[in-house]
Amino acid sequence: MPFSSPFSVRYALGVTGVAAILAACNAGSSLLPGSATGATASWMSPDSKGASLLAYISDAEFNEIFIYSYRRGAYQKIKLEGEIKGLDSPEGECVQNNTVWVTNTGKRELLEYAFGKSKPIARIRDAFELPGDCTVDPTTGKIAATILNTPNFKNGSVSVWKTPTSTPTKYFVKGMGSVYSGSYDNKGDLFVDGTVHVDGSGGVVFAELPKGATKFHIISVSGTTFNFPGGIQWDGKQVVFCDQLGSANSSVCYQVSVSGTRAKVIGTTQLSAAFDAVHPIIPTSKLLIAPDVSNKNVQFYAYPKGGKPITTITNAGFGEPIGAAVITQN
Repeated sequence: MPFSSPFSVRYALGVTGVAAILAACNAGSSLLPGSATGATASWMSPDSKGASLLAYISDAEFNEIFIYSYRRGAYQKIKLEGEIKGLDSPEGECVQNNTVWVTNTGKRELLEYAFGKSKPIARIRDAFELPGDCTVDPTTGKIAATILNTPNFKNGSVSVWKTPTSTPTKYFVKGMGSVYSGSYDNKGDLFVDGTVHVDGSGGVVFAELPKGATKFHIISVSGTTFNFPGGIQWDGKQVVFCDQLGSANSSVCYQVSVSGTRAKVIGTTQLSAAFDAVHPIIPTSKLLIAPDVSNKNVQFYAYPKGGKPITTITNAGFGEPIGAAVITQN
């Protein structure tokens, strides 16, 4: 079934259920213990300073970020370098200038972490919203967050900040009750996915906010049928729409060609071992990383080939691995 963190509306709740979640947020939440090492506080290995790449994996059940080092082309040498604890249902992530932003959904905020650091260096608060994913405009540096809830439970929305301290511009997405994931392309066009209704029903919807535009428009996709929103990425050449529930009993990502209000599937990457990949990422043109909620692991795939994973991170501390981001050493 689709991912179902305590603060997400990625499964069939109904409006009453969503209201109950918001009430729980207002009342505070308890943090569940989850650790690969038994540590109760955040920590970073001194060895992380020598790493060239760090992968940040968010766990929405155990409320933490697992940090791994790896080398390009040497995916068997993956090492746990640290854990960031004390979060509240962290979900999607995005990269900006060798730092990582994490949507700390339960606290209605985005947190920024520098390479190899376990304490945030910046915070964006969105007091009345539940951010589910984020993306950075490569042409301007603006930070966009998709919003899982809206006060009127009708039109989903996206908040965009020029800087972490600025007041966000809010864009409502007519026809999309809840906005799950988003990504900018190389030109500054913003693509998002979601569902017709806030409870996750009504079908999958895609929309685009072209650079410079003030309104989103809905995109119709031909060439496949989507079962549930599964994340959006820019792979360096094409926009990639992913299906969390996918086909052939596994998650799948589709490369699409977009023209105006229409998109056409032109390629497919089957994630054969992933049954519930909510936020797959494509950190390089040859690699896709898929945190899998159902299997409680993180899978590395050759991209765009897909098929069987190159390697898999299995961690006894994983509860619901959902988001990921890879940053490089300056």
